[in-house]
Amino acid sequence: MKLSSSFTNDIEAELRQRSPTHMLPGRYYFDEKIFSMELDRIWYREWLFVAHAAEIPNVGDYITTTVGDHPIVLVRDEDGDVRALNNVCRHRGSTVCQETKGHARRLVCPYHQWSYRLDGSLVNARSTAEDFDHETHGLSPARCEETAGMLFVSLAGEDGPSFTPMKEMVDGYMAPFEPERAKIAAVSVTVESGNWKIVMENNRECYHCRGGHPELSVSFPEEPLHTGGHSSEELASLERLVALGESHGLPSKYIASPDNQF
Repeated sequence: MKLSSSFTNDIEAELRQRSPTHMLPGRYYFDEKIFSMELDRIWYREWLFVAHAAEIPNVGDYITTTVGDHPIVLVRDEDGDVRALNNVCRHRGSTVCQETKGHARRLVCPYHQWSYRLDGSLVNARSTAEDFDHETHGLSPARCEETAGMLFVSLAGEDGPSFTPMKEMVDGYMAPFEPERAKIAAVSVTVESGNWKIVMENNRECYHCRGGHPELSVSFPEEPLHTGGHSSEELASLERLVALGESHGLPSKYIASPDNQF
């Protein structure tokens, strides 16, 4: 959706003026223009968690997903690396991998059978001209990174944000849990009938947990001690636990990146 500069300028000005302790205006949860702006500014630019590496453990395993209007396939290539590729054939734009997950030796478009290697390079395109350049017609790549057994993709290209700061922090915290040994035990799918921000806002607070998730509240504090608001005795106990972990070489401090992205 093409947005006018006046519209985006108005939204930016409105966001700068809003109270940080209040919800966004109602239209931010249903206005299609605002959603289009969010796709361009957030979903098509930032790093997005899309899958666990354990979902595609073997060479040729793949899963598919969609980011906004962009279909993506994640596949483990012949070298054992995970590739993120635009799941769109370079010929007529057909969806190449049409299942949510699967296994393949080659990625073959069902429309005209253009065949791609697991790294996205084009192997065969029948009935093409003699001077047709196979090397420039592979599946378009997206950036893909892995940390602690989690797979992230970015559609922003090389101009997008670096993944290194997050990886350097997360790897140390997750290493003791050996996430590379994880396996899929069960799969469930939840489709949220609402704007994505409602889901995120609900996820980032536990104010509703006592009434909505009493079984969770038995073992999970409604307000983690790291955020403060507790007695000096409780905070001192937490500090001792953090110090103990750190003394054994286990990163234990609560850390947020300067821009609060992770």
